[in-house]
Amino acid sequence: MNEATNKVDPPRGNCGAPRCSRQETGTTLIEVLITVFVVAIGLLGVAGLQAKSVSNSSDAIMYSRAAYLASDIVERMRNNVRGVRDQRYARASVGGAALTLTKDCTAANSVCSVSELANFDMYQWLQLRVRSSAELPDSDALITSPDWSPTRTTSVRGPAEVVEVATTVTVKLRWRGRLGGNCDVNGADLTTQSYLDADAVYKCYTVVAQL
Repeated sequence: MNEATNKVDPPRGNCGAPRCSRQETGTTLIEVLITVFVVAIGLLGVAGLQAKSVSNSSDAIMYSRAAYLASDIVERMRNNVRGVRDQRYARASVGGAALTLTKDCTAANSVCSVSELANFDMYQWLQLRVRSSAELPDSDALITSPDWSPTRTTSVRGPAEVVEVATTVTVKLRWRGRLGGNCDVNGADLTTQSYLDADAVYKCYTVVAQL
């Protein structure tokens, strides 16, 4: 008499050892690839933030230097208002030949006229500090005014009298920065920032003062 052979099927959901091993290996590889991808994206983000931070830090240094230089020439003009009204400090455009010093107003027993003091100020400021600035590459400046010698007429009592009033002066520093500048090579303001235009690498800092 033959004994009946009972076949027991493996529980559903289970598999043989070799098959399970292949499935586990495949799953582990996919998880590793996903992890590597996520980490790579994170590292790229960190690198981008670092580059942006360095760029912002560089811009902050440049603007700080420009603010200092603009304040310097404004104070010099305050001490020589007559020279301002005579347009001795005027610079309608950037570029031009290097300035030459006519008289050193800091020399012992030196007495400078209005024009000599203005020349000394502009030589020290524009030639030695602005154009030679290590912090502001390819830098230059504009100094303009809508009216260098403004006046007004008063007639409170007696005949009308023409008196001088404060001169409004605009000082603009221009230098070569990074893409996304706010002015062109001539110091003219850009209506829209262009990251493709070659002139958009220039940046400007402007101060308006009453003298």
